[in-house]
Amino acid sequence: MSSETREAVLHKPPPLTAKILYSVIPYAGKTLAALSRGLQGLKEIIWPPDVRPDLIKTYQCRPHLPVRIFLPASHDALSPHVYPVLFVIVGGGWFMGYNKEHDEWNRAFANTQSTVVIGLDHYKAPRAPFPGPVHDIEALILAVLADETIPIDRSSHHPTNRVAILGFASGGNLALAVSQLPSIHNHPLAPAAVMCVAGVLDLSIPTEKKLQNRYYKPALKPSKRGGKDSLGPVMPALCWGYVPYGVDLCNPLLSPGYADLSMLPAHVCLVGAELDFLAHEAWRLACRLSREGAGVDHGTPDPESRETQWRIVGQEQVHSGDPLRGLGEEVPDERFAFEEHWQGGGVKWLLVPDVLHGFDNRFYREMDTRPEDIRDAEVKTEAYMRELGTWLRERV
Repeated sequence: MSSETREAVLHKPPPLTAKILYSVIPYAGKTLAALSRGLQGLKEIIWPPDVRPDLIKTYQCRPHLPVRIFLPASHDALSPHVYPVLFVIVGGGWFMGYNKEHDEWNRAFANTQSTVVIGLDHYKAPRAPFPGPVHDIEALILAVLADETIPIDRSSHHPTNRVAILGFASGGNLALAVSQLPSIHNHPLAPAAVMCVAGVLDLSIPTEKKLQNRYYKPALKPSKRGGKDSLGPVMPALCWGYVPYGVDLCNPLLSPGYADLSMLPAHVCLVGAELDFLAHEAWRLACRLSREGAGVDHGTPDPESRETQWRIVGQEQVHSGDPLRGLGEEVPDERFAFEEHWQGGGVKWLLVPDVLHGFDNRFYREMDTRPEDIRDAEVKTEAYMRELGTWLRERV
């Protein structure tokens, strides 16, 4: 059993006033997102986007959830060449999000890493609560793997399958969850790796406690230095709509931070944003997997520790120098980066400094008004994307 095992923490109904508030917040967000998406659609009619998928396909198992398929720029339709495949799961707190939002990231990864990238979506809460979205993703992955018209590598002569799953935010939660399902875990093309970017990994700890697990840096611009986390006010509402009452919040399919090492893909990569209260739970999981898999102790992060170094992830000072601190240094700062390997598996941890949740999403990134902040987010997105590609090629 995982060292993170604990007694069941059941999801209990909140007070009536909280229910009312929780019902307003996500639907207001849905409305704003729908308006934004509609305006974006009108804009694209006039000015077609430069970034688009090569294919959009639907499958009978989920006919209203099209998948967006990005082939490498070098792909020749007349060539029999096949590629590794990366499934990318949309974020959005299980309530919102549309896989089109990740087109820019998916296209860049497909072209720079010579990989087929498949953008996946799921039905949204509250109409589709847990575990519905987990099984939506499961069905789509199985359908794509069975679709031989997509040029993905299904050969058996490689040491591992050339299949990986990645998710952003709530999509990271789903990526780690779906990887544990027997239909995926035991599939002939079972994913060799799972990657989670700014994922929601532990729903058993209340948001108000998690908000104490990140630094607020006065030297940064107002949106980064303030004493509030932009995601904090909405997270309780998102969890309320996604998680049915009575469900154990420590269920590994709901809180993958409690997943057993043996149920995850052999290789796990966790990426956090330093100015995101969700980063601490990703750090905890990375440290636990290192202890259990490699026997290497990178410390025991604890959200309730009296020692700041274990209670808060990152560092108080603003960073300078390399866009990804700890990479390329003789002695990496293990709060920001470490990598461990064992027979047939490994874990990678990467904390991107001085960025907020969603920094790698073009929609959120361009809400900034300062060009230098937008460029900073772009540089760090490109840097961690290269790091993931190198890890997949050289380690997985």
